[in-house]
Amino acid sequence: VTTPAPASVMRLLSFLKAAVLRKIDHMAARNIPVRALLNEWCYRPIDRQLPAIDTLLDSVARIDSGAEEAIREFLGRFRPRVIFNNAEHPEEMHLATQISTNLYEKLSIEVDFFGFIYHDPNANQAVENRTPYLLYAGDRPEAGSIVRTAERISGYYDRAVQDSAERVGRQAWEDYRDISDLQSA
Repeated sequence: VTTPAPASVMRLLSFLKAAVLRKIDHMAARNIPVRALLNEWCYRPIDRQLPAIDTLLDSVARIDSGAEEAIREFLGRFRPRVIFNNAEHPEEMHLATQISTNLYEKLSIEVDFFGFIYHDPNANQAVENRTPYLLYAGDRPEAGSIVRTAERISGYYDRAVQDSAERVGRQAWEDYRDISDLQSA
């Protein structure tokens, strides 16, 4: 879960990079040469950081092709699910393309987008009233986006979702129109 704010998106990308490298480190726990290579790549100065995981995997393949194959198989299965929270406008969904591209180019992983939840100033009132947000919000479009996100998680979490960014983006525009209509009424 991330907000569309640049700092939040950067933390998401950093977290996913750390998660991938940690898993690779665990996979190489008993393979001293591969682990040494991984540590060398992970602890480089910022100006000499890993340009892409493929560079590391090419080096791993020269040491142990079986380890390289196992890592690539893991990367093919690792598929984060991203939810944008506290969003203001559906144009913020353009970040999905940037996130997808960055994660694929740098880490060789694909990502699915599961939700786009708008900021609702009434959420604070629900907290102050100690009322669950969905009960407090009723049929507001912002609440509907939370329900749809929960449905996507429960219905699709265990599989890849084709064109997930486009699907979530279309729904974000529909919700935005509903929110705008409600505000102008």
